[in-house]
Amino acid sequence: MKYYIDPKGGGDFSTLEDLEEYLLNLAKDQAIHVILRKGTHCILRPITLKSNVTLEGEDGAIISGGIRISDWSLFDPSRNIYRSFVGTNVRTRQLFCNGIRGTRARSEGGLHNCATDYATGHTTTDCFLADFKYPQDLEMVYYEQWTNPRCGVEKIEVKDGIATLTMKQPGWSFVTNKGLTSVSTPVYYENAYELLTDEGEWYLDIHEGYLYYIPRFFEDMATAEIILPLCEQLLVVNGTVENPAENITLQNLTFQYATWRRPSGNGGHSDAQNNHLREKAPDGSSLPDRLSGAAVETDYIKGLTVNGCTFRHLGGAGLKLTGAVQNSVIEGNEFYDISGGAILLGEPDVTDENVYCPKDERYAIQNNRVNNNYIHSIGVEYRSAAGISAGFPADTEFCHNELFDMPYSGFHIGYGWDRLPKSCIHNVKIADNYIHQVMNDRIFDGSAIYALGPTGGSLDDPNRITGNFVTQVQNYHGALYLDEGSSFWEVSHNVVDLSDTPTWYGKGDTPGKPRWIHLWRDSIHHNRIIDNYSTTDEKTNKAVETEFEEPHLFHAENLPTEVVRIRQNAGLEARFAEHFANRLQAAAVEPITKMKTGECLEIAMHAKTLSGESIQPQELHLRNRSPEIVSLCGNMLTALKKGVALIDIAVADGGLLQQFQLCILIQ
Repeated sequence: MKYYIDPKGGGDFSTLEDLEEYLLNLAKDQAIHVILRKGTHCILRPITLKSNVTLEGEDGAIISGGIRISDWSLFDPSRNIYRSFVGTNVRTRQLFCNGIRGTRARSEGGLHNCATDYATGHTTTDCFLADFKYPQDLEMVYYEQWTNPRCGVEKIEVKDGIATLTMKQPGWSFVTNKGLTSVSTPVYYENAYELLTDEGEWYLDIHEGYLYYIPRFFEDMATAEIILPLCEQLLVVNGTVENPAENITLQNLTFQYATWRRPSGNGGHSDAQNNHLREKAPDGSSLPDRLSGAAVETDYIKGLTVNGCTFRHLGGAGLKLTGAVQNSVIEGNEFYDISGGAILLGEPDVTDENVYCPKDERYAIQNNRVNNNYIHSIGVEYRSAAGISAGFPADTEFCHNELFDMPYSGFHIGYGWDRLPKSCIHNVKIADNYIHQVMNDRIFDGSAIYALGPTGGSLDDPNRITGNFVTQVQNYHGALYLDEGSSFWEVSHNVVDLSDTPTWYGKGDTPGKPRWIHLWRDSIHHNRIIDNYSTTDEKTNKAVETEFEEPHLFHAENLPTEVVRIRQNAGLEARFAEHFANRLQAAAVEPITKMKTGECLEIAMHAKTLSGESIQPQELHLRNRSPEIVSLCGNMLTALKKGVALIDIAVADGGLLQQFQLCILIQ
């Protein structure tokens, strides 16, 4: 029997909260199929599901954890700052205007003449910070090698032209005790009214209850839909090792507008790697690394199916699966505009044998499929996040996914470096994926496919990385990367095309030649690297007891038959690719640098889809900053007189914003 929930009322259940209450009284083995009617189903707290539930959405069914903010008024005309009263109880780290993510008010750079005291905080000559109305709300943001930590300010004191920033505890002790990734100096700071300068920036004053926003040139505050995410989770499933949840299906649903407030607390955000949290207990003892929060979270589940869903506009990760995840399928979903990672499969705990090498099958992560997912534009705020990460999976495949536009690794598999004697990772297949435009920020020490730590495989029965097409990897260390302790992997029949990235930049913006593979220590052992194809033979190989073949070199202009086959086969399979065929994937503006007085030219936009077809973006906005020099009618420019003209261009599609600017010399 099917039940219905209509966001406008009139269904079998009035709200998702009513469904949750109904589920509490069902027997465990009683199945229920619930259909969410088209529209937005708003919730103010996470919904808990039980075993044997199918939650299916009609076309356009959305589960949202945000509230709309209205009643805006122009507060500061000189800076075009609007504000709305939201009360002093609202807490969030994100704002969205018409589906486009805003930027929390931030500085253009870090602290001047900054020195760091690892006991207390920073000193700087930026004494003006003490004059901010609420300096205790400031948050410092750091880039440290492969991490992107944050820490809040407790107070600022000025003496003799020097401002002393005392940082919040225990966050400061967390971010300064991370070994190689301990913080040095911030690259920028955020969260103050005084920092509101640019279009799209916002600030939430939790003391007086006002929300401030500077609209973009194409946004009308009279009609804009401004959403604040308030829920940290949208759906949760709470199984246990003794009583795991079973047979839950999420199908054709959109999950949007969730926040993740933990980095705003006194603990800040102390990431170890792959956005894993690294903190200490109150007594100073070490805690195991663990995953960040996510919009949809499950714990100990068998038979989970997530199919045809969209995860977007989220402040943490997308989907987080912990405990024993077994016999589950994550297939045909889209993940984008996410602050952290897309899919988190299993905790990175290397202190608990039940996590990294369980003897009891009830604790094992096994027999799962993560296939044909379309993952892009993630790691928006927490830049060290990978697209798909898995701690210690067994009998699991990650196949035919497409991952692009992300600051860190595409895949991050394993943990523990060379400190674990073994792990339960075996019969894992990372195959036929298309990974491009990764490692595209100052974060480094990752790759398109990154493996770490020992596995439970063997040379006769290795884990496999095969048939993947990798291109546009933009940072150190290797397009394919087996890090410390990696063992019993077969890396074969992959294509690495680095012809578009002839120079890489890593720590300290050090230039270097791109490497197709990186095996940098002798703790990497018993692997097989055979029959791969690459545009470069640059590599690092210090692995031991490893069969290693140089790649078959090719040029992008002359592709071998096998390269063509692998490229064509990699990425989404046809029936899934069709679903995403019209998504805007890349946009560019034809440059116009010079015009003559009286000349007319068209501003040409080049936008392409997943399939390479030209497409018109959902929204194209133009602004003429120099009307006295050029006229703009539609997308046609007419040069009026000599000078330099500036044209702003904004392309919006699915809530993702790309901005360009033309600087034109009129002769």
